[in-house]
Amino acid sequence: MTTEYEAFTAGRACVRIDDLCVVEMTGDDRTTVLNNLTTNDFKRLEVDHGWETFITDVRGRAIGHVCGFNESQRLLMLGCGSQGKTLASHIDRYIIREDAVITDRSEAFVGWLISGQQAPAIEGFTPAEAPRLACGTLAIGDASASWFQLPWTSGQDCLVLASADAAEAVEKWLTEQEFPVVDGQVLEAARIAAGWPRFGIDCSDANLPQEVDRNEQTISFTKGCYLGQETIARLDALGQVQKKLVQMQISGDAVPATGTKLIDADKPCGEIRSAIVSPTDRQVIAIGYVRRKWFDAGSQLQVADSDQTATVL
Repeated sequence: MTTEYEAFTAGRACVRIDDLCVVEMTGDDRTTVLNNLTTNDFKRLEVDHGWETFITDVRGRAIGHVCGFNESQRLLMLGCGSQGKTLASHIDRYIIREDAVITDRSEAFVGWLISGQQAPAIEGFTPAEAPRLACGTLAIGDASASWFQLPWTSGQDCLVLASADAAEAVEKWLTEQEFPVVDGQVLEAARIAAGWPRFGIDCSDANLPQEVDRNEQTISFTKGCYLGQETIARLDALGQVQKKLVQMQISGDAVPATGTKLIDADKPCGEIRSAIVSPTDRQVIAIGYVRRKWFDAGSQLQVADSDQTATVL
């Protein structure tokens, strides 16, 4: 996997994503509806731009973690994994008289991600300055496609999105543009190395947004009211998040399973959520939660039921 990983992180290869979450919202009141349910400020978002954000419930828990884009005729939410049905159902519950229609389009689209860690992506891809994201369109023969700036392995990854019907044509075009498709484990390694959380594995509705440690990218503390804001604002005021997602290096060769506990003097102090062997140096890298005492880089915990240690990076 090392050769493919190096090609991907150098912007010379892509990973096909068939389980992409794609949720579309149309209607004149779409921005108002989404803004009432999300941690970021979509009323301030220009056309052809996006934010990373959490969709929250009344308790302030994360129902979903997506990048939402303001296109001229719709809002499009893109994320990892099977969030689509849950998000569409949750948002639809809060559409009463507003002119807004929410649709899970996940099965209708396929995406290809090109990492922006070292090199520019496809021609025409123009990233926005953080924390904003950008989007645009692509002409690929008779097929229509779009590009979206995502922060999955860097701040400037490029997602090429096309309908499932056009997937063959788009993949052929990407290969011709010298972006061959590589194994999906390459993306898994790159996003763990970057600390990007995959919803459903690294964060879920058991988490408050601040626990995922992406406050600057995802939370506006100056916008108006939204569902769950009271809990999130109180936590910010108190500054007392008790656990946080961190990157770790694991000693030894074994790759801990999701949910493996981290302990100190036999007391549980955290858990590993994602881990993999880094293709670059063969070290085991991971992301997971640790309690407040171990937030600082260099903190060490024992991996339960093993002689391995986890060092916070």
